[in-house]
Amino acid sequence: MGLRYCYGIIGEKLNLQDIKGFSEKQVYFIDFQDIFAVVSDVSDEFSQESIDKNIKNMKWLVEKGQIHEQVIDRIMKDLTIIPMKFCT
Repeated sequence: MGLRYCYGIIGEKLNLQDIKGFSEKQVYFIDFQDIFAVVSDVSDEFSQESIDKNIKNMKWLVEKGQIHEQVIDRIMKDLTIIPMKFCT
């Protein structure tokens, strides 16, 4: 199994078909009891080692931070989301 990136937590199911995350990967949810983690699969670019290296790269931070925010903003159009901190 590869890496997953968590954008936030929602309290009900939502059709995520039209939402793309990093590298245009499909956003989906993982359910646990009555909550749902909104996630997408990511490459090794989001391994802890890579994040530690890239966190000082402003271009990388801006690009990835914008994608993180776009996913959260899109979900907020339909539901309340508890957003996760960038690079969770």
